[in-house]
Amino acid sequence: MMKKKFLWRLSSSVVLAGISLGMISCETDGASPDLPMPSRHSIPLLNMELWKDGHAAYKYDKKHRLISYVSYKSNVVEREISFQYDDQQQRIYAEMTDRMRIPNAALVYTDTLFLRNGLIDSVSGVIHGHTVYHFKMRYNHDRQLVKINVENRFMGNGNTLNEEHEYIWEQDDLKTFISSSKQETVERRNYFYTLSSAQPQFTIPAPNANLYPLQRVGYLGKLPKHLVHSENVSSIRSNQSTTYEYTIEKGLVKQYSVYLSPEVPVASVTYKWEE
Repeated sequence: MMKKKFLWRLSSSVVLAGISLGMISCETDGASPDLPMPSRHSIPLLNMELWKDGHAAYKYDKKHRLISYVSYKSNVVEREISFQYDDQQQRIYAEMTDRMRIPNAALVYTDTLFLRNGLIDSVSGVIHGHTVYHFKMRYNHDRQLVKINVENRFMGNGNTLNEEHEYIWEQDDLKTFISSSKQETVERRNYFYTLSSAQPQFTIPAPNANLYPLQRVGYLGKLPKHLVHSENVSSIRSNQSTTYEYTIEKGLVKQYSVYLSPEVPVASVTYKWEE
């Protein structure tokens, strides 16, 4: 059984911060032909994630489509997401109950994800009692996500908040993510990569937690080809450098650790895959 381990460290850089929830829409750069929906049957299915004080479980339908994601802390549900697929209308309906942000008052999200060419083109949703939002995505000809426009309207006071998320790619890998609001950068992430590829691929920043598990099966376009070895985050709140160490077997990541300093991992996650 071959194992590969990678560990790199970088010093951190400057300042900026904060992604919030919102609204967005999706286009492709230039006039692109209809692209075939990516095949998801050849992708290994992630069954479970395990960490120090909790775990997350994935469930799929007979077409290998994700229908449930549930995360737990000490066997208590923290976040629960369900997905329903409408093939005729090319939509995904998602509902999430989130107890992580406000443990004593669960937030309920209801989203409609509109598909185009097998990718999420836009999202319309609501955090019940709090926010109405819309996301609009834009992809390049390589099916890489390059921009998300976010619109939020807060129910309490009727105020709005617009954001723009930009994704800068160099060939097969995401090099920089920039989040802006009111034409000012609030967060910038720079990524540095190993030379190795494995499943699951590194997930990219997204404005809604519903989108994270769907990334792994291609609904947000191509993910970075290589595994990230370090990430620098500059925000209005802090500067931070994170590094990653992986254990890989037969092209699958079995475990990874996250470091904020050279000696002590701040998190370690073990992946379980369906046989």
